[in-house]
Amino acid sequence: MLEHSSQRYGVGQRRKTYRIAVISPAAPITLMTETSPNLFFREFFVELRRLGYVEGENLVVHRFSSEGHERRNPEVATARHQVRA
Repeated sequence: MLEHSSQRYGVGQRRKTYRIAVISPAAPITLMTETSPNLFFREFFVELRRLGYVEGENLVVHRFSSEGHERRNPEVATARHQVRA
């Protein structure tokens, strides 16, 4: 899900900021990046950049993971719903 909000940029200009939640049942949060050794995450973020969504510029990424611990899945789901993304 990709959502956006507007923020002031320069004099009278608005710049959209998009937000996305990335959730994994196994991968550590530190691997959910454009430079990840994990091919899925690396390609995902490269494609977002190609489409014009750049983390730190116009994209905020909220990352969540239970890091392979099934018992943490409800906790991760709750944390995701507490963050606006």
